[in-house]
Amino acid sequence: MGLFFRIDGYDSLSDDKKKLLDELYKKDNGSYLLPKAETTSFEKYFCAAQECPNSILKSKYKIIGPRIRYQTKTYHPGCLAAMGKVNIDGVEVKNYDSLSDYQKGRLRTFFQKSNEFHIPFIEKATDDNYCTLADCPNANGRPSKFPWPYTIKFGQLQIKFHGDIYHPKCFKSSQIVNMDVKSFRGYDSLSRRTKQLLEKSFEDIEMDNEEGESSGNDDGSDSFDYESDQMDDNNDEPPAKKSKIMEPQVQDGNVSNEIIQKRI
Repeated sequence: MGLFFRIDGYDSLSDDKKKLLDELYKKDNGSYLLPKAETTSFEKYFCAAQECPNSILKSKYKIIGPRIRYQTKTYHPGCLAAMGKVNIDGVEVKNYDSLSDYQKGRLRTFFQKSNEFHIPFIEKATDDNYCTLADCPNANGRPSKFPWPYTIKFGQLQIKFHGDIYHPKCFKSSQIVNMDVKSFRGYDSLSRRTKQLLEKSFEDIEMDNEEGESSGNDDGSDSFDYESDQMDDNNDEPPAKKSKIMEPQVQDGNVSNEIIQKRI
């Protein structure tokens, strides 16, 4: 029986229409979840990556040339790869065989399967951003997304995982992974004091989770403390807001042409 037997009205269709729907929506080994390369269209497409290097150029986020469609959004191939949302080799991108040899080579360079994909990465934020946790304490009851103020500020510790960004405490609270923070990528590069604060914070949250206690009285403020002795004193300034088409915040305006060309 076809894929649509659970949808109201499917049983009332003719066999030909059922077959047509089954073919259109057939799911083959999860291939429908893979990024898809697109090359031809008369429409204008803009890269959905917040850190798209084209955002500081005259072309803004506009995609010129091959693009990658993933889920409901479109990206430059290099931008999607840099986000870390997928763990595939370039040859696994849908429509790979229809590309030119040059375009195939670019995809193979951008997309390379990693054995560390499922290991969170911890680092200092190089830009203001939004924490992915829906009830992030730093959002003060508001959504942690545009057009609201940023919840992660430049210089704070952040954890990246599968393309999403979190405060360390928000990531631990989400219970997305059950892994010792010492095993996170980037942990070894942290200062000793930062490591101690991070481990203590994770231990406290783990105890709360085990005891079923709410940590709602935690305003998340100590997520600022991990690197407070190394940060500038500019965090009291109102955070800027991002727009889908406007330029995102860039802390260093000197972006080399080499970096830009690698992404697009």
